[in-house]
Amino acid sequence: MSFLLDEEKTWIQRDFGLDRRLIKALSKLGFTYPTLVQSRCIPIALQGKDVLVRARTGSGEEAFKMIIISRLLQYRVAKDDEISNTGKTVAFSLPLLHKLLTSKAADQDDSARVQCIILAPTKELCKQIEKHVTELIYYCRDNITICGLIDDNVTIQTHKLQSKPDVVISTPARLVQQLKNGSIDLSFVKTLVIDEADLVLSFGYTEDVHTITSKMPKIFQGLLMSATLSPELDKFKRVLLHNPAVLRLEVNRCALFISRQSPNISYLLNISAHFLGGERNWTAASVLLERD
Repeated sequence: MSFLLDEEKTWIQRDFGLDRRLIKALSKLGFTYPTLVQSRCIPIALQGKDVLVRARTGSGEEAFKMIIISRLLQYRVAKDDEISNTGKTVAFSLPLLHKLLTSKAADQDDSARVQCIILAPTKELCKQIEKHVTELIYYCRDNITICGLIDDNVTIQTHKLQSKPDVVISTPARLVQQLKNGSIDLSFVKTLVIDEADLVLSFGYTEDVHTITSKMPKIFQGLLMSATLSPELDKFKRVLLHNPAVLRLEVNRCALFISRQSPNISYLLNISAHFLGGERNWTAASVLLERD
């Protein structure tokens, strides 16, 4: 079992208060235990609080090696087929989906409107997120609609937005383009997620994000996921988030998370030995809650 899993209780045994259809989807996907990040992030996010999740893999040269390897090697935890790294996509998706389902059940006004925005730095990551969210709404897909602005054709993107999906997944630049075209209304958005926030900033999307938030209500829930916390991101966090909970994943320097069922396990272990100086230095991880 991976040391990134919180094996104290299974998803079914935990009382997160999540819609049962979402828990059923997790079971269908074969997810037995939440990850450490999920078990700490979900209860806080369900309370409506802003959250910043950051992974810390060490410092200096070791951190650089770990970041390179973890982003090159995409894998799943062996027995439980869990999401590869910290399970952050599930960590931010489940609370926002639960909030959508609860809102729709209580609101008599069933008019379609965009309520959640998920931003990511690349089209490829947006595609992955859309796939994971689609899997999570398997048993409530008649209640929640999602739209990934993945196609390079702007006309196709605009056509997708005409149905006013509940959740829009996009890079900042593509969403700003649709805002300029008048194809999307963000005045009802309740949740903003920025995945790989450090990369969003390093890719030069800062002004695009500010443009997006300027079209949103002044009060919204913000969830930021980042591998690092640079001075630029810290400043960005203080503008977007209000009194956020900061969850920090601590992993010792020689941790490498590789599925033992991978057909290329020997190759992957050789890479780990080359970069980290050892093949099987497994370690423990923990998630710490910091005050902002």
